[in-house]
Amino acid sequence: MTRLSLHALFSDHAVLQRGTPIPVWGSAEPGSLVTVTCAGASTAGTADHAGKFLVRLPALPAGGPHTLSASTAHDTVTISNVLIGDVFLCSGQSNMEWSLDLSAGGAEAIAVAAEDPAIRILMVPKRPSLMPRTDLDAAWRVAAPASAKGCSGVAWFAAKRLRRERPDIPIGLINCAWGGTPAEAWTSGRSLALLPEIWAGLRNIRELERLKQRDPAAAALQRDSLRRETSLRFDAWHDDLCAADGGEPAGLHRADADLSGWADFPVPGFWPNKLIGGHDGIVWFAIDFEVSAEDAGRDAVLHLGSVDNEDTTWINGEQVGRTDLMAGPFHWNLQRDYRVPGRLLRAGRNRLTVRVIDYGGRGGFGGGPQGVSFERAGALATLPAVWRFKVGAALQNQRPSWPSALNEAVDQNSPAALFNGMIAPLLPAALAGVWWYQGESNADRAAAYRRLFPAMIQDWRAWFQAGAAGDDGGALPFFWVQLTSFKAAPDSAGQASTWAALRESQTATLILPATGQAVIYDCGDAHDIHPTDKRTPGERLALLTLREEGRTVIANGPRVVGSEEIPEGLRLRWAATGGLRSRDGQPLRLFAIAGSDHRWHWADAQIDGDSVILRHSAVSQPVAARFAWADNPMAANLTDASGLPAWPTRTDDWAI
Repeated sequence: MTRLSLHALFSDHAVLQRGTPIPVWGSAEPGSLVTVTCAGASTAGTADHAGKFLVRLPALPAGGPHTLSASTAHDTVTISNVLIGDVFLCSGQSNMEWSLDLSAGGAEAIAVAAEDPAIRILMVPKRPSLMPRTDLDAAWRVAAPASAKGCSGVAWFAAKRLRRERPDIPIGLINCAWGGTPAEAWTSGRSLALLPEIWAGLRNIRELERLKQRDPAAAALQRDSLRRETSLRFDAWHDDLCAADGGEPAGLHRADADLSGWADFPVPGFWPNKLIGGHDGIVWFAIDFEVSAEDAGRDAVLHLGSVDNEDTTWINGEQVGRTDLMAGPFHWNLQRDYRVPGRLLRAGRNRLTVRVIDYGGRGGFGGGPQGVSFERAGALATLPAVWRFKVGAALQNQRPSWPSALNEAVDQNSPAALFNGMIAPLLPAALAGVWWYQGESNADRAAAYRRLFPAMIQDWRAWFQAGAAGDDGGALPFFWVQLTSFKAAPDSAGQASTWAALRESQTATLILPATGQAVIYDCGDAHDIHPTDKRTPGERLALLTLREEGRTVIANGPRVVGSEEIPEGLRLRWAATGGLRSRDGQPLRLFAIAGSDHRWHWADAQIDGDSVILRHSAVSQPVAARFAWADNPMAANLTDASGLPAWPTRTDDWAI
């Protein structure tokens, strides 16, 4: 006999969505009549042949606490301390997952979290899945220091802003994020089928899984074939990059390479930093170390720790190890433990050289449990902490990706895996909206993201449609944080930028109704992909939410609405609040213009009413302009009376 039970979303301390019919579901004896009651409202439905039931309570106003009960002829389940308010699904990758206790101002917020018990938190467990799941191992918790510290910092600060503006409406935060994950992992297979470049990967995963059930040996052969094909494509890409670099033919790996022109770098350590900046590509590192006469000729193990992303390692000019993409999807996190033949280690000075290739974002040495050291017979000899480095070739072509079908199991980066394992168990919950912070893991595929991101939003809306909030039956509100600033500031106008291209794809998604974008390039961190300021993005998401409700708030800074060529210049027209201005009173920065030759120059930019006039002496007739087009546009200073940053933009449609 199936016992009566409610889905985990309906636990003590739950928040249910106000102002819309509330789906309530669970399990009961097949064919039994289930009656659900809450706040004086009641509804009933019959469990199907599988023992599943779903009913909808009528729309209820904000308030509580209430009890919610489900009953059959033989059983009753009751949950208590239930509030009716606004429920937000808070999803994305690491900057949404980033917890309140690691956020700037988090300690102070945690200390007083219990002062607002009308904020409730539910943490969705991290779980990839090949097929959609319905079960959920989670429960609602009332805001308190113990529950708040692990909550998303962005979501917490957004909720607190909403509570200040509308203290009579409780807030439920469903934390459902996973660091480093791409948007395709959060999109259902149904929608990915309409995106050929991603669907092929998901189809391969499913076909291999089905083949594995029928014929494990044939599946292994097919996986081996896919691995060989991937290896050939990766090796070709790798060879082209190393040829452009020229470091190995020039002997940079040799023991006698001249390091006098190289600079110091701390190891372990990462870039971007003040030494290297936002370089994606090759960086050479070298260190001289001493070997005693006693240890000379003895075999050893070199412990480098983790290297982000790839390394090739030499001792005295002979390669002793290499770890790259073909080591698997988490190659950058693998510990490099390389055996060194004793014949390579001589008494006196020796040279260790490491060619690191950073595929994007952060690069460098992460360290490990043995530090950076040599091990002989269980004894560790730690290497000096300051090495020498030389920047090599930058990435030119997109690196082949690791096919998810090569994984022994579905992981968090596999297409549809997080939709199946983390979003599907929430369906068809009634929500006030979605708060989304993601894009870093798709930044090298901005053109594809321009199709994928709106497809994902429409996908979620279709799945949650039955539970969407709003009396008018409109689209589920979906608000996201645009990528912030990261890596080095641009050193030239027109510099290529994958992050700028991704921001443009995010902005293009505003064509969908009931969407909004929080622009936050003014609060990033050049050296850390995880800026600790989560209050700013959270509060800007709250502003978008309030605006969608019809409240009179300014949620965005100036945005370009047109451009026109003028004698020896270009005019950009902006929609602004209270007039354009410089944020810091200094001349406007990060405006670039180009003529028909496509050569970019930093422009002299002057405010003229609702316009910015751009000129440069080397461009007699500008035809295109860009603003804040960079990985790190933090120096851009155009704003208006709102104080919010002007939106990044470009007027050209040239290949990027």
